[in-house]
Amino acid sequence: MKHFLTILWLFMMVSVSAEPPGISGRSDVQAEQLIPRTLLDKVAEGDGEVAYFIGNMFKQGLQNDYQSIPQDDELAQEWFLKSAELGYVHGMFETGLMLYRDKQWSAAKKWLQQAAEAGHGEAFYRLAYFSVYGLAGEAVNCQRAYSYFEQAKIRTIKSAFNDWAWMLATQPNEDCRNGHQALKIISELESMYGQQRMPWAMIDTKAAVLAEIADFNGAIELQSWVVAGYCGITVSEIDDFSQLMADYTRRSEDDKIRGCDGYVERLNVYSQRQPWREEMVMHDDKQ
Repeated sequence: MKHFLTILWLFMMVSVSAEPPGISGRSDVQAEQLIPRTLLDKVAEGDGEVAYFIGNMFKQGLQNDYQSIPQDDELAQEWFLKSAELGYVHGMFETGLMLYRDKQWSAAKKWLQQAAEAGHGEAFYRLAYFSVYGLAGEAVNCQRAYSYFEQAKIRTIKSAFNDWAWMLATQPNEDCRNGHQALKIISELESMYGQQRMPWAMIDTKAAVLAEIADFNGAIELQSWVVAGYCGITVSEIDDFSQLMADYTRRSEDDKIRGCDGYVERLNVYSQRQPWREEMVMHDDKQ
């Protein structure tokens, strides 16, 4: 933390025009003007954490009384790559993540694997999806994906708990399903939130888990809560769920809330005493 605060202070208080040593890619006048010489010298000496900090400044942008730095993904990626090449684990992860989002699967996998080998929890989580979707030449393999989710779960990555439980409850392939294991995982996740409500998407997952173990009353109760709380659709014990689905489908696109189609459809399925089944498909906006 002390090192981080020192970097932040230098970044805010110093302004020097210089080109970052060792950085390949576009030569940007804006970057040259904004990066203090003290920080460039530290990167030149091999400080990957400083390179990561600079990358993060360009990723997020910065506005305060000392500096105004516009958000710039291209420069962020260049600095994250430099950080990764210097062996800094967070730089490895951010490089892998940005390449993943650009669908450069093989390059992304390389850096995510290196970050995972250094113990980065979210890197394990991201690597799971190479086996979920069959990316970078990998075969689709739910069990291999689960092994990555498990490593991320050990490192308390909440999304790994949720996605592992979801797949265990909803996969069409019977060999990939285990409702009771899913219940254990989602219960552990719920306990992490204590008195706070889990996000609606995670409550949706728990409902799917309950349906998988044939607790349809519990699934309907939870899914009704999601539909009411997130979608703003009042649900009562006497509602005709199929009609509710039909009414929602007829809404204009502007009147729909993202994600509610699936939430309402699952409620209808659970009301028919059926579990939810869903193939894992990568959508264009999947990150």
